[in-house]
Amino acid sequence: MNGRTTGEEVLGGRDLRGKVALVSGGHSGIGLETTRGDLSKAGAAIVVGARDVDKAKANLTKIGNAEAIPLDLANPGSIDSFADAFLKSYRPVPISQAQLDQVSLR
Repeated sequence: MNGRTTGEEVLGGRDLRGKVALVSGGHSGIGLETTRGDLSKAGAAIVVGARDVDKAKANLTKIGNAEAIPLDLANPGSIDSFADAFLKSYRPVPISQAQLDQVSLR
């Protein structure tokens, strides 16, 4: 894999149904493309952390398996609130961006 490797190639046809992906900034730019394209098409439930939740919800309306939770990575209290909200949802341990980055480096 290299800088031209696509997300689809990284996933290698994996079925992500029943998995949860956390994507910070998944409502704009490359994060939105990752959310809308690769993760959504593979069937993952997607939780997007966003400073502007209204904007995130507007951008995610056509993605049925994505939701937005407030998250400002520059604010430790916001990070704690995001983690609490996620943990209270009793979802399985998620796929994180860091895990996807590790996979793409192999």
